[in-house]
Amino acid sequence: MSGYPFKPSALAFDQSGTYLATGGSETVTIWSFEGEGPEGTTPLILSHHREPLTSLTFSKQGTNLASGARDGSVALWNLDSTDNSKTVGKAEAADTIANLYWRPDGRALASLDRQGGVTVWRI
Repeated sequence: MSGYPFKPSALAFDQSGTYLATGGSETVTIWSFEGEGPEGTTPLILSHHREPLTSLTFSKQGTNLASGARDGSVALWNLDSTDNSKTVGKAEAADTIANLYWRPDGRALASLDRQGGVTVWRI
């Protein structure tokens, strides 16, 4: 698992331990631990953000992934979809995303920004 243009600064495993999401640049890199992976496999690259990622988190149920970036952008991805390379939702917060938090039932996503602002979106 090498070849990153920037050092990783955000990591998240899904609840099953199958997927590891990593970020340090504007893209999300998804590694699959199915079978003998991820060694020798090609990761899935997700593109949406214009600035480097600051936060990644998988929902407690399923394979919904949220990513947040320095510019306050938030993207929602579903790794079960037929086209994993596109977002299924996007939003903006007031400042750099410090962290993202899923509601336990997966029906809402909250962000904490660098200024201490909290934003919540229903999913």
